Amino acid sequence: MRLAEDEVEHARSLRLPLLGEPTPHHFGLPCPAHRGGRCSVYTERPRACRSFVCLTLAALEAGDIDNAEADRRVAKLREIADRVRSGLPDEGRSLGLWAAVARFSDEGENADDGDEAWRVRHSAVLLDVLELEHQCRRHFTARGW
Repeated sequence: MRLAEDEVEHARSLRLPLLGEPTPHHFGLPCPAHRGGRCSVYTERPRACRSFVCLTLAALEAGDIDNAEADRRVAKLREIADRVRSGLPDEGRSLGLWAAVARFSDEGENADDGDEAWRVRHSAVLLDVLELEHQCRRHFTARGW
């Protein structure tokens, strides 16, 4: 998420993971302030977060879709994210979705070549990650996560 220069210190105070040192102007996603399906710093969130309107909300506000369709899109995204999480090892689930996927894939680099069960599990997780990315681009961000 891109930040204005005057927001960098505020983002640091919110413990957002700033990227681009020595002159950070954005923070990484998924946002660590997103907990339990909600923004934990909502009232203090950066302007970039305040001004972001996802594609689904824009379509809803324009009258291109109704509430039921918007709810269906959100439910589908959550369902896919839950499928990804369920395929990950328990110890990685507290990391955040994308960090846990990365760790799971890195573990595979060190896995025994004969570990067919890991390969099957990893393939299923990667297919779900691709579907999640597709749904994000199609209905929410246009750029993916």
